[in-house]
Amino acid sequence: MQESPTTRTASRVLMGTLALMVLLCNSGCHGIWGGRSPLPPTTARQKPALPYEIGAAELVEHLHANSDRVHSWIARDCRMSIRMPNGMPVRLGATIACEEPRNFRLVADGSLVVSADIGSNDGQCWWWMQPGENVLFTVPHSEMDYVRNHPLMSKTMSMPFEPDWLMEVLGVTRLSAEGMTIHRDTHPERVNLVSEHNTADGRMFRRVTVVDLHGGHIVAHRMVDSANHTIARAKLSDFQYKQGAKLPGKIEIDWPTMDMSMTFTIRNLAVNGELQGNLWQPPSAKSMTYVSLPDHLRRLEQSGHQFKKMELDPNQRPNDRPLFDGNVQRASGVQDSDLPWEDEAPKRRKWFRFPWRKK
Repeated sequence: MQESPTTRTASRVLMGTLALMVLLCNSGCHGIWGGRSPLPPTTARQKPALPYEIGAAELVEHLHANSDRVHSWIARDCRMSIRMPNGMPVRLGATIACEEPRNFRLVADGSLVVSADIGSNDGQCWWWMQPGENVLFTVPHSEMDYVRNHPLMSKTMSMPFEPDWLMEVLGVTRLSAEGMTIHRDTHPERVNLVSEHNTADGRMFRRVTVVDLHGGHIVAHRMVDSANHTIARAKLSDFQYKQGAKLPGKIEIDWPTMDMSMTFTIRNLAVNGELQGNLWQPPSAKSMTYVSLPDHLRRLEQSGHQFKKMELDPNQRPNDRPLFDGNVQRASGVQDSDLPWEDEAPKRRKWFRFPWRKK
């Protein structure tokens, strides 16, 4: 019996529908039935770069091997974000260069908004920042302790950076490994290398280096005074390989006591190239006033200027509690993204206030 055209058409539509259903089922697409889409294939995680039970000596040797591959670097196309005390963050372009052991230069230009020139060489460090008075401050390395611990510095201003510590953050010098001990972190893949140091006047401070054992690199640096107040801290991320060394592509530096922070996004990094000697000299301009900060402080002392030590409100310094407890760094109630600064409560800042509201 011969099929009618209508019957043949219906059969073809039915067969086509069944074929489409089989194809969808074989491809794992169950969306039309309200089912769950298949999970993406899992990616095998790489083997940790360092054993989790590594000792302090072996870990320091591994980190030194990385820094020994880098003697200098320069990045002329950096993006910089700076937040001044009680101010909005400002974004600008910058050039950053460093060379062991103490050569450093940061030149940032934000047109009419913010400009800065911060640097260091074998003899001294300097800084000049705008807006503000057109003054370039200089400090010999031999008098860093005197300036850092002066009562006026703790009340009206502070050191914008610690040259030796900054060179470790930038990855061109070895860590200060003398007396360094290892502390386990509550994060299972991180450890803290801690060393204690003394200033010229006998004050103690700690340097804390947080290491990610799985990646085999440093993720944070920190300087802590004898009262467990954070002097400065730096967070490293977005790592890149250059000449066999692992260097950060993003550096976030924070000075809690100054309520000031800087973030650098490093681009077009050139490593171990020849850098001009005049790069490590402070800027010179007739309009600038050059001030030796140690001499300026001594003149104030001789004039009978009354210095008062600034008292810190403990309610505003959540990191007064011990940094380490039972050989493990505190990290309760925080997310992984907050590490390694988890021992400080986040600060909530209001960037805008309606004019008719009371302060």
